[in-house]
Amino acid sequence: FDQSQRLAERVGSTEFQTIALYHKARSNRKLGLFEDAIDNLFDASELALDDKDYEYLINVNNQLGLIFKEIEKYDKAIEHYYRAFKYKSELKNFNRFAGTAYLNIADTYLLKGDIVAAEENFLKAIDNKLLDGDVKKLCIC
Repeated sequence: FDQSQRLAERVGSTEFQTIALYHKARSNRKLGLFEDAIDNLFDASELALDDKDYEYLINVNNQLGLIFKEIEKYDKAIEHYYRAFKYKSELKNFNRFAGTAYLNIADTYLLKGDIVAAEENFLKAIDNKLLDGDVKKLCIC
């Protein structure tokens, strides 16, 4: 990933830098290197924002949410999942992201012990997955 990132920097492609940082962060997360993953994602977020790459901004915030949930910083996780909605008007296919975001929010509320908020967000996830037609993810709910 470091070589990919250096190559992207050399050719001046912020899009490829964003992709390299995002995937490096996912690898770091799997290795348990959460602080490194968070740093990678914040860097990727800045590049994606500069490029107005809203799909990557949504994915980056989802990954940040997953990391914060994993390290039991539930409020920060929920904050990042909700950041995805900031870019709702920029994407025509936002429903496919919204359902996943609501599902992640619900799961995090469940871990916090807030059953009411969890149920509200599970229902929103179901509504969005029905609109999107993603039956496999609907079954998770």
